[in-house]
Amino acid sequence: MIKKLLFIFLFSGGLFFGCESSKKSIDQAARKNSKKAITVPSFNSDSAYFFIQKQVDFGPRVPNTDPHKVCGEYLVSKLKS
Repeated sequence: MIKKLLFIFLFSGGLFFGCESSKKSIDQAARKNSKKAITVPSFNSDSAYFFIQKQVDFGPRVPNTDPHKVCGEYLVSKLKS
């Protein structure tokens, strides 16, 4: 009986002290990230579908085939611009 009570006491103490609230670390991370202003461009569905269509027009992009390489070059040029 004493062993069971000791086990329950140690187990509950471990849960009590081991389960710390992470709210403090979340608040600190939010303060660090709140200083950076992030601008996000507005979403234009017409241009999104246009760029998807351009990628699909290259055909199946199996690695190391010409459509794969050409599509990769296209994506790099678009991301650079």
